[in-house]
Amino acid sequence: MPVANSPEVAYWNAGAGGNGKVQFAIPGKVTDDLGIGRFDFAANEKHNMYVRYMYDSYTYPAYFYPTNILVTFQAPGQYQVVQSGVAGETWTINSHVVNNFHAMFTKRVDIRAGAAAGPNSSQIGVTAYNAYTGFLQITNSTSGANHNWSTYCGTCSPGHFNVDDEGVSDDLTWVKGQHQIAIGGEFLRVHFNEVAGYQADGAFTFNGAYSGSGPTGQIAGKTVYGDSNLDFLVGALSAYSQSKTQQLALRGNVPSIYLEDTYRMNSRLTIVGGIRWSPFYMPSDYFNRGSVFDYGAFLAGKTSSIYPNAPAGSFFYGDPGVSRGFTNSSPWQFNPNFGASWNPFKGRNDTIIRGGFGLFYDVANYYTTNRVHQNPPFATASSPNQIAPLCFSEPWLTGGTGYGCNQVGGTNTSPYPQAEIPASTIGFPNQGQFIVLPTTFHVSDTLQYTLSVQHQFPHGWQAQVDYVGSRTRSMPIGTAFDQAVYTPGVWGANATGCGPVVTTGPAAASAGTLTPKVGSACSTTANAQARYALAEASPVQGNLYQGAGNSALINDNAWANYNGMIATLQHRLSSTFSIMANYTWSRCMNVSDAGGDIGGNGPMNPLRIGLDYGRCGSDYRNIYNTSMVATSNFSSMHGAAGYLINHWELAPLFHILSGAPMNITDGSDLSLTSIGNDRPNLVSGVNPIKEVKIQGGSAANTQANHGYLNPAAFCFNQASCSPTVPLGTFGNLQRNLVSGPMFFQFDAQISRIWPILGERLKLDTRLEAFNVPNHPNFSNPSTSNPAGSSFGTITSTAGGTSLANIPALAARVFQGSVKITF
Repeated sequence: MPVANSPEVAYWNAGAGGNGKVQFAIPGKVTDDLGIGRFDFAANEKHNMYVRYMYDSYTYPAYFYPTNILVTFQAPGQYQVVQSGVAGETWTINSHVVNNFHAMFTKRVDIRAGAAAGPNSSQIGVTAYNAYTGFLQITNSTSGANHNWSTYCGTCSPGHFNVDDEGVSDDLTWVKGQHQIAIGGEFLRVHFNEVAGYQADGAFTFNGAYSGSGPTGQIAGKTVYGDSNLDFLVGALSAYSQSKTQQLALRGNVPSIYLEDTYRMNSRLTIVGGIRWSPFYMPSDYFNRGSVFDYGAFLAGKTSSIYPNAPAGSFFYGDPGVSRGFTNSSPWQFNPNFGASWNPFKGRNDTIIRGGFGLFYDVANYYTTNRVHQNPPFATASSPNQIAPLCFSEPWLTGGTGYGCNQVGGTNTSPYPQAEIPASTIGFPNQGQFIVLPTTFHVSDTLQYTLSVQHQFPHGWQAQVDYVGSRTRSMPIGTAFDQAVYTPGVWGANATGCGPVVTTGPAAASAGTLTPKVGSACSTTANAQARYALAEASPVQGNLYQGAGNSALINDNAWANYNGMIATLQHRLSSTFSIMANYTWSRCMNVSDAGGDIGGNGPMNPLRIGLDYGRCGSDYRNIYNTSMVATSNFSSMHGAAGYLINHWELAPLFHILSGAPMNITDGSDLSLTSIGNDRPNLVSGVNPIKEVKIQGGSAANTQANHGYLNPAAFCFNQASCSPTVPLGTFGNLQRNLVSGPMFFQFDAQISRIWPILGERLKLDTRLEAFNVPNHPNFSNPSTSNPAGSSFGTITSTAGGTSLANIPALAARVFQGSVKITF
């Protein structure tokens, strides 16, 4: 080990000349085997049958390095098998009627497993239940110090996932006069099975709060961060969370029936109209795991008859009015659609106008309700009741005198392990996470409308202009139902003066409001647990629900809209060149981007989700593409000159993309809701974009030469700006208002086929270049905390340096090939 003040220490120390940053790659071995089979059989002139089958096996074993666990932080490995098959028959009933029948299945098995030789927490001396071997999740992160590291991760935990579906469909087409009528339907049965080890072995977090602020984690009501490595060495945990293994056995049906008629009114006009019945049935768990929440019952103190120890307001299947899907389904969903194609000029076929609209209902995403079925007592992340640091070697040790591992008289309060289906007498932990559905959950519906004009010009040129618009309702979004409530003012004598803020029980003990200091603020970031809405309404029962944005309602009240124009110019392939150029202008606005796993609150203010109405995360306003293939063909050149100059093929590609939206947050909790999605105020008259030439090489990574965003344009509580955001309120900056750097890509290819012996022997030479001008495309900068030193600074290029993503590489790449055909 290097001694103090040695050159080695100076190099690695960020404050002594080195940058303190180490990058390394994790070795991996990927195996992918694919097999495809098909069988076709024509029984007779009326019946044709076929069978298709695919098998795909993918393995990526976990890597383990016995002397450095940091190298394995992205384990476990993955072992996946996907199978799919379809059998069908086409029956030509007569010259006007054809029927197609299909029976299909898919099966996916995905196993995630850690390296068998890797440790879990028990193997390094921690007194805690472990469901798996080879997995240890530690996050070591310090605010203001470059000593961060982690092992494994929450989203890469061990698990077993099995998704199967089987179904049948039938489509009948009937041509009668000027009508082509299609009628059919489909029935799909879906199985989704999951055994996921998310935090089943516990998640340990160190953040430097106790090395910087002492055993209480605060100095004068504020947290001063030291070094998380010091906290790690003394075993002072800043947070610990553990969950029972998450299990799902979802079953659901997806039926649909449709009818459509294509009517050719005359040689210039064709119209299409149809309707589809696509009911929504929420999938249910085979073992009926899950719960609902009734706020009125919570206020009335009503509890479940199935799990009497559950917090008031939570009810389970078997309680009156609770269905197996934990919400009402919507069976009467109908999707109408209409379209038309019209040639406006009689006797000419060079112009076509097309238009249409349709209403489309989404299909239930099975993973949307994933966390509903993990509610206590089935599986949820829970934490010890924490007042001071937790003990790394025994994280569930609480209730004693003293701090952390040095406390005296504490008890191990671990509720793990637990039965797969808990007994009705099981206890419920404090601060359990509950994700619930509304009484009736509606899937998203989208009304889409299109209009296009296409015109054919002479000499192979074609132009087209398209308009595409849509509006979407009932989008899923997580909204907190137990956020912290802001109370203005200061504490008076005997814990008075702050209204509903809790001053008794476990919530007050954790928040430090049992005996608050006279004159201190009623609402601080430290006392949020005493200000959670449910705790204020019922101090005992409310503390059983995890507050802030963790316990949430999977709402269906978000919305979105899209409007886009696509202009296309095309020249069909001729003897010398072809070209395709298009330009898209679009505007996408929504309240929240869609996500499959809704695990908590999404918007800045859960009581006014409209404050989050802004640009979609995929709102690229301007997109331009041009691709061309040009061949040298000079008919006047013959002999050696013609042989050398003719038949070269040049294929350039241009792609220009406007910047991606950025959601700028203030990195604090001025609203004091304890949700953490606050945005600052936008300072009037100040350009949010800082016109700085990005420098590379030895230039330091600072705002001065890597600054893209202008910190002076965003204000929350800095003394140097105005207007500041008052406590208990939210900033006025729109979500995703500012765009990141634009993306420019120019790739090219030049090739030539050289005939050597006529058609019998040819030499194919090819040279390809990616990012021809060697132009860097930058990633979006940091967008949190405008007062921070790294805010708005660009630290990487788009695409990085991975050869798997060559088109987005920062640096120019050449590659060539030579091929002989004979």
